[in-house]
Amino acid sequence: MTAERDAGWLEHRSTEHNEELLEHPAVVLRVLDGRSLLVIHGTSRARNRSGEALQEHEVPPAPDDRCFFVEPTSPDGERLGLTKRTFFHRRAVTVCPTAAIRVTHTCSPALYLQLRRIAGFTA
Repeated sequence: MTAERDAGWLEHRSTEHNEELLEHPAVVLRVLDGRSLLVIHGTSRARNRSGEALQEHEVPPAPDDRCFFVEPTSPDGERLGLTKRTFFHRRAVTVCPTAAIRVTHTCSPALYLQLRRIAGFTA
C-alpha cells in the first residue's frame, strides 16, 4: 500500500524525447484514493513557475517557494538514490496512478515538509 512520504521512481512518457519512457525520482505528497496519488518529481534542471529553465546563477541557494534541490551525496539524496543534483519545483507536481511509481524508500520528514511547501501546502 502506497503512503505519504513514500519515495521512488515515477515512470512517464516524455513528449520532448519521442515518447521515450523515463523515470524521475518522486515523492508521494498525498494518497488521493486507492488508485491515484499526488506526487512531486525531480528533474535535472531548475525551472521557474512558467516552466522555463533557470540559469545556474538564478537557482536559489536555499529552499524557497520556487525551487529546491537535493544533492546526491546528501542523506536525502542517498536515501532517494540520486546520481546527480535533482531539482523539485511546483510545476513538477502531478496526479498519477499508483502503478506509475516504483516505491523504493521513505522520504525524510524534513524533505517531505519542504516538498509539500513547494507544492503549495501550508501545513
